[in-house]
Amino acid sequence: MTLKDLDEEGHSNDTSCDSTLKSDQELWIFGYGSLVWRPGFEFLDTRVGYIKGFSRKFWQGNDVHRGSPSSIARVVTLVEEEGASTWGRAFRVKNEDVARMYLDHRESVLGGYTTLTMEFYSKCGQEKISVLVYVALPCNSLFLGPASLEQIAQQIIKSEGVCGHNLEYLAKLSAFMQLHVHSHAQDDHLSELTCMTRRLVSKHHPELMCHFDNAMPEVPIYTQDKDVFGVKKTMTKDTLSTTPESGIVALCADNLSRTILLQSFKS
Repeated sequence: MTLKDLDEEGHSNDTSCDSTLKSDQELWIFGYGSLVWRPGFEFLDTRVGYIKGFSRKFWQGNDVHRGSPSSIARVVTLVEEEGASTWGRAFRVKNEDVARMYLDHRESVLGGYTTLTMEFYSKCGQEKISVLVYVALPCNSLFLGPASLEQIAQQIIKSEGVCGHNLEYLAKLSAFMQLHVHSHAQDDHLSELTCMTRRLVSKHHPELMCHFDNAMPEVPIYTQDKDVFGVKKTMTKDTLSTTPESGIVALCADNLSRTILLQSFKS
């Protein structure tokens, strides 16, 4: 499915869009932004790999997770590009209903993303998998579109939201690529933006370099009998529907997640 299959409001014109994923097959979700290190839902398996025909761009705005209404952050979306590929991480979801409710609120309601189905190719060379992907289209109100690398970098440097600084988002995504993908592919937009941003931060905001120095993303852990960070606590539909804001903050805050992860490994 391509972006041409969507109407002007971002709705699918292909009635089979979700049917593939809602059949007897297990649901896989592909992340190419913050999902690669913080999925926020229970999963049974995860693989690093890529999708074809799209490039990753910092063209989507964000006014909650990494920015605010007064300082819109820059986060990634996918843009159709012939011959391109975007690397990330696919997750085999444990509880589809709970994961979709959480992600639809996090990515669609708050983030402006819609969903598409695409084919995922594992780094290990396994068969392709049909995955659900959240994509921010130009029709959404937070879409910022292209800008010079310096303009994008300046927006990232000055933005911060409930999930942390926009710099941290960029740095962790870059670290993921370096750690898992470096020998397989190059993301020119991400790498050039990272270099530009580091240069500006080092020169004008050295106190913010800590976001690059501490950028190693957490490795998502399997969560079969525990919640998303390994804590023995059940996340239900009722919990998500009654306290979505508090849940988002708790699942986003990197310092909190890091602390909980450490506690879970000790238990």
